[in-house]
Amino acid sequence: MSDSFALQTRTLDLRFGGNQVLSQVSLGFRAGEITGLIGPNGAGKTSFFNCLSGHYQPTGGDVLFNGQSMNKVSTVQRSRRGLVRSFQHAALCSEMTLVENVMVGLNTTRRSGWLDALLPLPSWWSDREEAKSAGRRALDLVGLGALADLPTAVAAPGVKRLVELARAAVSDPRVILLDEPAAGLNSSETADLARVIKQLRDKDRVILVVEHDMDLIMNVCDRIHVLNFGQVVASGTPPEIQSDARVAEIYLGSPDA
Repeated sequence: MSDSFALQTRTLDLRFGGNQVLSQVSLGFRAGEITGLIGPNGAGKTSFFNCLSGHYQPTGGDVLFNGQSMNKVSTVQRSRRGLVRSFQHAALCSEMTLVENVMVGLNTTRRSGWLDALLPLPSWWSDREEAKSAGRRALDLVGLGALADLPTAVAAPGVKRLVELARAAVSDPRVILLDEPAAGLNSSETADLARVIKQLRDKDRVILVVEHDMDLIMNVCDRIHVLNFGQVVASGTPPEIQSDARVAEIYLGSPDA
């Protein structure tokens, strides 16, 4: 596979007992592109994400980030190297403000530690102010700068999703993995989400999106891969995927059935 891929998998396998979840998945993702990963329920999409982020250890094969194997690199260390992800369900703290939730995205990169916070030392206060400024900039990026001090408990679902994107982007990562970011959103909120995902595009950044909302995928992605029963069955541009008979059969069923 080409060295031009910032993130890639080579013959990735994942088994749980006798259940083969992923089988020989070899995919590459280029910086500067937004890539979609689609497939029916149970296709292995989230399991693939979990292998990329380090939440699952693959049974076989390799995850490579900038040419280096990640198989023995912890989730925290992957985050420190610039590989971050969101999850299907909102993981925000309702007792915190929006900007405080975004600041959590800097926890693995901040200089001060627990001792600084306990005393607290001047370095902790300085570090916190820097983190808050970075959090406000990230909220500005997703269009929520004016709501930075809003309690998360009263925020609408669409706002919470954008906060998650801000938290993913606040550390200026090299890879952002978005797991079903449009889940639970209405059409207006999904349109806002699509706009922000496009704004996160950077020539040095990989963005990978798992999503069931096909309109969103077709709108934001440069390239799409299709998983079915843990295997890659199609890859191409949005128009190519839309016209692929194999993909239509997976989603709509065989016309002879």
